Formats: sequence, C-alpha cells, structure tokens
Amino acid sequence: MSDNVKTADKKVQNMGGAAFVPFLVLIGLVLGNILFNTVTGAPQAGNGLPILAVTLVAVVFSFFWGKGGSVEGRVQTFSKSMGDPTVQMMVVIFLLAGSFTSVSKAMGGVDSVVNLCLSFLPKNMIYMGIMLITGFIAVSIGTSVGSVTAMAPIAVGLVEQAGLNVNIALAACVAGAMFGDNLSMVSDTTIAATRGLGCEMKDKFKMNFLMVLPAAILALVIYAALGMSGSGGAIEVGAYNIIKILPYIFVLIAALCGLNIMTVLLSGIVLSGVIGFAMGELTFRSFMGAIGSGMSGMTTVILTSLLVKGLMGIIAENGGVDWLIQKLTGNLKSAKGAQASICVLSFCMSVLLRSTSAIVVSAPLAKDIGDQYDIDPRRTASLLDIFATSANGFVFWEGLILTVTQLTGVGDPISIVGFAIYPILIILSVAISIIFNIQPGKKRAAAGK
Repeated sequence: MSDNVKTADKKVQNMGGAAFVPFLVLIGLVLGNILFNTVTGAPQAGNGLPILAVTLVAVVFSFFWGKGGSVEGRVQTFSKSMGDPTVQMMVVIFLLAGSFTSVSKAMGGVDSVVNLCLSFLPKNMIYMGIMLITGFIAVSIGTSVGSVTAMAPIAVGLVEQAGLNVNIALAACVAGAMFGDNLSMVSDTTIAATRGLGCEMKDKFKMNFLMVLPAAILALVIYAALGMSGSGGAIEVGAYNIIKILPYIFVLIAALCGLNIMTVLLSGIVLSGVIGFAMGELTFRSFMGAIGSGMSGMTTVILTSLLVKGLMGIIAENGGVDWLIQKLTGNLKSAKGAQASICVLSFCMSVLLRSTSAIVVSAPLAKDIGDQYDIDPRRTASLLDIFATSANGFVFWEGLILTVTQLTGVGDPISIVGFAIYPILIILSVAISIIFNIQPGKKRAAAGK
C-alpha cells in the first residue's frame, strides 16, 4: 500500500449503519426485481437477476461510498479481505466438492442411489419414502438442487401411479433435500458454515444431526400419515449397482471419522474415477471433462463468496459490522437471545441471497456475536446452516420450489409452501433447543448466560 493511501485511510470515519448501504444496494436490486416481476405479472423463473452480477454492482458502489479514505484505500481493503486464507481454502474445497459430485454422477452413481432407495420404498408410504430417498441422495452428493433434480420427476411419477397429491410429494422432495443438505459433508452450505466459523465438519454434523433429527422424524410420520390414502400402485424401479454407490459411502464415513476434508474429497474423486474406468462408464477424456464441469459449476458460488467477503471487509472498516452487532445484541441479556439473532440473520439473508451466499455474508457477523456471548462455534455454524437452508421451504419465487415445479411441469409453488412441514418443524425444534438450553455435545455451558 502506498504512503498516500495509508495517509488517506487514516481519515476513514465510522459510518455506523450507513456503512451497509452498498450491501443494501445488493439486497435492493434482488428484492426490487422480485417486486417488479410480481407487479408486472412476469414469471419469476428466468427473470431473476444473476447474483454474481448484482454482487459486483454492490462491490463497485462500495469503492465510492464512505466518509474519508480513498477509492484506492477501499480497493486495498477489499483485496485484503477477499484474500483471507480461510476464504481461499474454502474455494479449493468448493472446487473439489464440485468435481466429486460431477465425476460420481458421470459414472452412474446418482442413478444407482435413486434406484436402490426406490427398491425399498413402501408402496403405501410414498410421501415419507420420497423425503427419505431425497434426503439420502442429498447427503451423498452434497447438493439440494442436484437432489431434487434427480428425484422430483420420479416423485411425480410415483404419486400419479398412487393417485396422491403432487404438491405434497414435491414438498416432501424439497424437505428431503434440505435435511440431507444439512448433514452432507460435501455440501457448499456445510463448507461455508464450518470454514466461516472455524470448526470441524464432523463436529458440526453431530450438532446438526441431533438438532434436526426430532423434526425429521416427526415430518416423516406426518408424511406417512398423509400418504396412507394412496392406492399403493406398482412402483417401477430401474437398475442399480452397489459398487457405484461406494464413493458416497466412503466420503460420508471418512469425513465422520475426522479425515481432512480435502483428502476425503480427493480420495472420493479417485475412487469414483477408478470405478467408472473399471465399469466402462468413463474414459480419461470424460473423466477430465467431468472434473472440469464440476469445477465450472461452482464458479458462481466461489466468485460470489469472494466478492461478498471483500465487500464485508469494506463495510467492517467503515464501522458497519460493529454497528450491526451492537444493534443485534444491544438489548440482549443472554446467549439465548444472541442465538436467536443469529437465526434471524441467517434466515433473512437466505430469503434474499440463497443459502450459500447467505451463510458467507452472515458468518463473519455470526462469529463476532458468538464470540461475544461465548457460544460454541459448532453451535453457531449449525444455526447458520439450518436457518439458511430452511428458508428454501418458504421461498416460492426461486430456489428449490421453483426448480421442482419447472423440472416437472406440475405443482403450484404456493401450494408446495403450504405443505412445508419439515422447515416449520426444524425452526420449532431449534427454538426449543435455544429456550431450554439444549446443546448436544457442547463443550461449554454458554447458552444460558
């Protein structure tokens, strides 16, 4: 940094809440476009603003927004924040996760997982089965969108055979994707939450599992009861191969055993490749093509994460982070209230920015709040992840609900939200855990302070 920039940056003034204006530009563009489509009657599908482009606009605006300082100084702050080692490591993990998912799919792993689960599906409990299968797929491949893409058409076919409600079936499909995504070791939301809070994936998995399990069990019971009225028609099941499922099982077990996540993902990619070569599903060219495709598929998530991290650096320098923490915690008298504020922050950000971007934005703020109230980082990471993904059950203009209706050509987004059983239950479950200070496996009794 030049001497001129250093001198100018000494004049940077604390702007308080005004420091968040660049971020409000980002939110305003997204929300404004949604409202515009609603007023004009334009479908939300295909008319959304690309989050990467919107984020870039907000970043450029932030270079010229502030009291004192200089444009050069803000660019330096942006670059330094964006180059944080934790963020760079997250980028590498994102790339490896995308590659693993793509290679495993290319060698037929996803189809085998789906068909294996279908072979065990009770014919008179189709809704429950749809949630279970989608959840297992999501845990395995680490993407909620990929899970509903694989399962939604099958779910529609199943309920049409059984004479059941397609909206409930698609809601169950979305619920399973959310449940599995919360627990997956290769999910971008899990990676963002754990890297942002500096905790281990296996610890966050255990914390998440024990918090979401009651909600998942109750949701399955409700979906089972709702599906009892079906005719129980025959279910057509395609072929599957257990060997092709091995990479998913390996990744899950290895990550739970505490192996380094980069080692786990690299090993998963190699194992998927070996199986694909041995079974004639992959050639060297298609193997490399799948890796490239998987990495390319993570581009938006990676670049958005980097831009948002840099933007938050400028906001922090202008005093915005300190101001927000004071506002969120100023009237709080315990860590219970602090946890509630983290949940609200994550949920609201996800409604507007989607889950992964919401976690990236919220993580630094949530970490500061958690540190102030001595909340276990694993707990904070779980709250961020759970509430960011739970928003997917209510956002009908984009995300999972829009994906399943577009993909299948049936179902009504608003009606699907009406059967958002699991998202409601998981919010209630976490609220109870906060109120009664239930923190499975906690290292320190912080929540009741």
